[in-house]
Amino acid sequence: WIASVLLSLLVPAAVVGWYGVPIQIFAALLMVAGVLCTAWFPRMAAAHVLGHGEFRRTARPAIEATVVVSLPIAVGTAMVSQPLITLVGGPRFAGAGPVLAVLAICMVPTFFNMMAYQVLQAQGRQVTWFKVVAIATVLNIGANLVLIPHFQAQGNGALGAALSLLATELIEVPVAIGLLPWLLESKL
Repeated sequence: WIASVLLSLLVPAAVVGWYGVPIQIFAALLMVAGVLCTAWFPRMAAAHVLGHGEFRRTARPAIEATVVVSLPIAVGTAMVSQPLITLVGGPRFAGAGPVLAVLAICMVPTFFNMMAYQVLQAQGRQVTWFKVVAIATVLNIGANLVLIPHFQAQGNGALGAALSLLATELIEVPVAIGLLPWLLESKL
């Protein structure tokens, strides 16, 4: 939501709307990840008590399922982004189509990061992820301050905000993998 504030300071109101509509659709679709996280958390927390092996056998499918579910949602949303925006907002919101397409791509790493947080929380390591998010927030603000004006000069600062979010989520993915290196181990 930081991007919305920065957009309101850096671009015309219409461009803020070009971000507002897609970010609401993005947030609505993130509810799928929220449901998955809520459903898996108690099981992961219980498995953590039983030891590393049981925890990994429980947590790994949660991560895998989350990524698998995110892929068709992301691809489908990206494919219909422009017509969906035109349907929801009308032709005045045409600039929001590319923004939604970028946010659609952002769903895969965001779903992954949300479940990675649940895995860390089930292990009692949530403070570690809070530090990652704090650093990512600072990076996101910096990226927004650079990308919003850059893309606004080309006519769509909202696209810069969406790309900033995508970059931030992509930065968090390898950090999450670093915190959960067993995700890369072969199951065989």
